[in-house]
Amino acid sequence: MDTDTYLRESARTASTLFRTDVVSVATLKQTLEDAITLGQRVDQVKKGLFYGKPVKDPTLTGGAVGEPSGTVPPDLLHAALGIYTEAVELMQALLAGLDGAPLDRANLLEELGDIEWFMALAYRTLEARPEAVRQVNIDKLRKRFPDRFTEAQAIDKDIAAERDLLDRAISG
Repeated sequence: MDTDTYLRESARTASTLFRTDVVSVATLKQTLEDAITLGQRVDQVKKGLFYGKPVKDPTLTGGAVGEPSGTVPPDLLHAALGIYTEAVELMQALLAGLDGAPLDRANLLEELGDIEWFMALAYRTLEARPEAVRQVNIDKLRKRFPDRFTEAQAIDKDIAAERDLLDRAISG
């Protein structure tokens, strides 16, 4: 699916709600601050693992030295950590905006570009095409929201049916 189609199709299932009657602005801000704090630790780990940069936090060093065991390709881990840390930078800009600072559009777009770079790393590692992943994502959202976004359908998802759709798309 090309970018223009994806942007148009994704708008159909986007929530336009901002429910401060469910989650207060104070809770939102505190949650962003917590995510940012954790993200800064994750960034140190990412930069230490993949760039060799010494970590500032002594609690992140030590332990057994060696290669991790398991089935996670290092590039996929790098992509996941990178997406998270770039999302944290996006959250920092948004938190500043929630506190009244003007939004820095150039910075926001830079962070989105960085996220896309890490997504490209993940796509290459998984040998997947972004266009195909976009199509499957929209197909899943069409299944969840046949007409448009609703709160009820967002909460009461048919996870089994969505997983079946995803499995068929990947195997077919």
